[in-house]
Amino acid sequence: MTNVRYTRQVRLAEVGVAGQARLETTEATVGGDERLSSRVCARYLESAGVRVTRGTGTRGPEMPAWVAALDPSAREVATGAYEALSVMRAALLEGAS
Repeated sequence: MTNVRYTRQVRLAEVGVAGQARLETTEATVGGDERLSSRVCARYLESAGVRVTRGTGTRGPEMPAWVAALDPSAREVATGAYEALSVMRAALLEGAS
């Protein structure tokens, strides 16, 4: 780990030094539009150390059913957060044994 910014994440057993290193080498393409979900996703990923590029992105994971019950703004935030967490989870699981 080279950046003290991620000290709290490194302390988590689920992340650790190796996981943070994987996050820092991960690149993700997030929708280039200005939807709230895209902005939330990009911010979460950047805050975790993931390199983010703007582009067409890919369709995120299937959302849990309860998200549909949220009001539109909350749904956008939940969608962006869920997409970011899915990227981070995949990065952390990659190479982990």
